[in-house]
Amino acid sequence: MQRKVFIPVLASVILMTASATGWACKMAGENKHVGEVTKVDPVAGTFTIRDAETNKPIVFSASREMLSNAKHAQGQVMVSYENREKQLVAVDINY
Repeated sequence: MQRKVFIPVLASVILMTASATGWACKMAGENKHVGEVTKVDPVAGTFTIRDAETNKPIVFSASREMLSNAKHAQGQVMVSYENREKQLVAVDINY
């Protein structure tokens, strides 16, 4: 009897965990991406995150202050951005 309950519960936990990171960017809202900072390039004025939804890198242009914040970020961040002339420009970063 315990096995009949355990397997569906385990399957539910696995599905909820896997889907939570997959839907992170869609759930964050429009013009937002969630992921971990993988690179900060002060010369180019950009930082890169590994997107939680697609697992691909996304590059944002940013101010010096925001680059400094990105440099010190640990774990997942949420980046709010604007599209300007085919560039993603970060307007806020939360971690």
